[in-house]
Amino acid sequence: MALSREDLRRLALAGAKTRLQELEAERRILMAEFPELGAARSKGSPRAVARKGHRKMSAAERRAISKRMKALWAERRKARGKAA
Repeated sequence: MALSREDLRRLALAGAKTRLQELEAERRILMAEFPELGAARSKGSPRAVARKGHRKMSAAERRAISKRMKALWAERRKARGKAA
């Protein structure tokens, strides 16, 4: 007898719930064995860790970059005008 799509989904959901419970139990065991894993998580989100050492640009640095880029694009427009 073939199972309907709904029956398959219900069985898959039951299996997923069981597997999730197993993983949570395993996580509790690991955290008990290695408590420092819990301390590492509280330091910050992965995004914050990835941006470590990143500094913001000052207004003067942004102006300098803007000035250089404007000069670069003006030079490219000028070169393109001569080539045409």
